[in-house]
Amino acid sequence: MKKLFAAVLSVIMICVGVPLTVSADEISEDGLYDYTVFLGFVTITKYNGAGGAVRIPDEIDDLPVTAIADYAFESINIPTLTIPDSVSTIGNYAFYNCDISTLTLGNGLSSISDGAFAYNNFTEVVIPEGVTSIGYGAFAYCYYLTTLTIPASIESIAVNAFAGSYITEVSIPYHKTDIISFFEDEGIPVNKKCFIDFSANGRPYGTMQTVDFGETATEPAPPTKNGYTFAGWYSDYTLENKFDFRTPITQHRNLYAKFTKNAKPKNTTDTPAPSVTSAPSYAPSNDPPAIPEFSLITQEAKNIDVIAILNKAGSVDSSKTRLEVLRAARTKGVTQITLILPENCKGISAKAIQKCLKAAGDKKLYLSYGDVKIRLTDKSKQILTGV
Repeated sequence: MKKLFAAVLSVIMICVGVPLTVSADEISEDGLYDYTVFLGFVTITKYNGAGGAVRIPDEIDDLPVTAIADYAFESINIPTLTIPDSVSTIGNYAFYNCDISTLTLGNGLSSISDGAFAYNNFTEVVIPEGVTSIGYGAFAYCYYLTTLTIPASIESIAVNAFAGSYITEVSIPYHKTDIISFFEDEGIPVNKKCFIDFSANGRPYGTMQTVDFGETATEPAPPTKNGYTFAGWYSDYTLENKFDFRTPITQHRNLYAKFTKNAKPKNTTDTPAPSVTSAPSYAPSNDPPAIPEFSLITQEAKNIDVIAILNKAGSVDSSKTRLEVLRAARTKGVTQITLILPENCKGISAKAIQKCLKAAGDKKLYLSYGDVKIRLTDKSKQILTGV
């Protein structure tokens, strides 16, 4: 099936002019990178520069850079490294023994492979939200590494991922008990974290708060709504239980703003009051509590039509179609949304991708087909999968 898919895909891509994976690496215009192209996405296979501070480009020759291949930067002296949001995967030993002192990982990253950052000099690593796996020895023998932050999205950490490092503090979401045990078994102190999401007028409000387990949240500035008065923050979407900010936080929470409608002023003159058109307002959200993360499955994907329902029961009315589900999803405090294409899917046009990105708002949006998972950005091109 995969061989048939590859053959059909090659014919289609040649006809529409989409770049294919090449047998030999291409070279970027500045000569710094060897790379390959597949499905319109770039994998950097080798770095040809002299080192120093390196900021990996988010695109090469107008195509997005989404992966760093095995050994691509091995043993290059790179004291400062910045990886862009477009990169989703980092290969085995990609930055092995590079003397990296300052490391910035992009927000599009989904996996870090074996030995990817072993033998480097940074003191702190923040693994971005969206990373699900860290490979064997990924940060091994980073002798100066003392502070580590692990995201809620993490699902697995391989043995010896941090062997030989001297971590003195690791911050982990409180509910990742297996990951917490991984570090506690190594005698590493764990700082458990909880998250608070706020919603007002049916939309996310402000920024998510990170709170140490057992500590209290900080009440944000009150939101406003035309013709209403703010009546406090509530811990349930039905707005029945008012939240007390003196309560110790021991789990992730979603708080909802309640508003009461202002009384209409009485007309004290005989002159009819002028007609006033109020700004549109939005009722408080009646959606169920947010879930940490979910996927969307496309029922149909023909050019710009993308019809989706949730892969988790009951979170959004399954009768909703097209982009309504994406719009609903972005109010639920999720970390990322994945569109999973069925095998009979013909593809998604660039126009459809832009519509999906707009509907998803600031949420990370990924596209999955078979073994391939890529992050969609405003630079993503038309994607064809087969017939």
